[in-house]
Amino acid sequence: MGWRAGARLDDDGRMIAHRGVELYCRRCGGRRFEPRPAPDLVCECGAGLYRRDGEPPRPSTHWLQIARSFVTLRGVFFFATVAVLGALPIGLAQRIAAVLVYLAAIKMAMRAMKVTRNEPIQFPEVSADELFDFGTLIPAAVFVVVFTWAPPILLAFGASGALDFTPETRDTREAPAFVAPDDLPDAARFGADVEDLRGLGVDTRFAADEAADLPPIPDELEDGGGSPWSLVAIIVGLLLLAWAPMALVLYLRTGTTFGFFHVPGGIGALRADPVGYLALAALVLPTMGVRFVADLMQAALPFVLAPPIVAGKAAAIILGWGIAGLYVRQHARSYDMPVDEDDWVLFTRFPQEAPVPVASARPTAIDLDEPPLVRGAALDSGDDLPVIAGKLVP
Repeated sequence: MGWRAGARLDDDGRMIAHRGVELYCRRCGGRRFEPRPAPDLVCECGAGLYRRDGEPPRPSTHWLQIARSFVTLRGVFFFATVAVLGALPIGLAQRIAAVLVYLAAIKMAMRAMKVTRNEPIQFPEVSADELFDFGTLIPAAVFVVVFTWAPPILLAFGASGALDFTPETRDTREAPAFVAPDDLPDAARFGADVEDLRGLGVDTRFAADEAADLPPIPDELEDGGGSPWSLVAIIVGLLLLAWAPMALVLYLRTGTTFGFFHVPGGIGALRADPVGYLALAALVLPTMGVRFVADLMQAALPFVLAPPIVAGKAAAIILGWGIAGLYVRQHARSYDMPVDEDDWVLFTRFPQEAPVPVASARPTAIDLDEPPLVRGAALDSGDDLPVIAGKLVP
């Protein structure tokens, strides 16, 4: 069981070249694609095969369900609470609001991972007992620092050239030795160049000749040049920004903070579905941009104007994590995460064999005049033990 060799797959999991049917075995978990499968085709383990019934939920089709859950009664109450707590100029209140937002974001991602085509996505419930769950706080803090704040900061420093760790370079070449006569003014003796001295009637041919013999000043010394660290900062910032949606997907697949940096798994998922990942990035990256801009606006504006900004930032965070959950739901079978059982219907038609007649044995006649038999042994007529249903009862 497994992938057909040489088959090209689209983001729906179908074969492009052969227009195959995706088949799946619930017993052994195998999956394969057949161009024209026979109705009686069975798995190698002998179990029947299932086929996918329609397209699975995906980010481009179900992200509106996440957005609609924000305007429900539960969602409105949650965003109102977060907006009030996050707008207060109190550090503890702002931290509680941030924890509530990321708890809701992770729960929304889990619900999006298990959504069915018939049931809409409901806004999750967040209880006060979960505020001290470090299993949620640590990955949320790592994601914010590494994938939300670091990329724009690195890009800004790289574009401005302010990020420079190279030592300062100066032009250490010696200037031509020239001493002005003592009868010249102090400005001419200590601050004048060759042209100024020539205007005062001083013979400057010797100084001009020595200056002409010097090699030209390098370009990187004239205009400051570009530091290689600026280019490194730009490249790292772009890589972190491009990896951010995949980091969310890997975290939801593994459930650990180290999943953010599982590069081999991310590259494999990217190679399997590059078009789908571009669609995911087109939906997730704008939410991260809204979150970063909201942080800047909240720091610049007075706290009385912060509640709508905090609510918008919270909505962007929850939406981005929910979209990542939908991406995992779309590729659940290839990620070995059986959360898509409702998408499959039985494909194999087992042959109906004729029932084998079973001969019914007629009971033999019992001679009441003879002693009763129990397990083939005759009882002594003088034995006073009663016999009930073929067993001796003392």
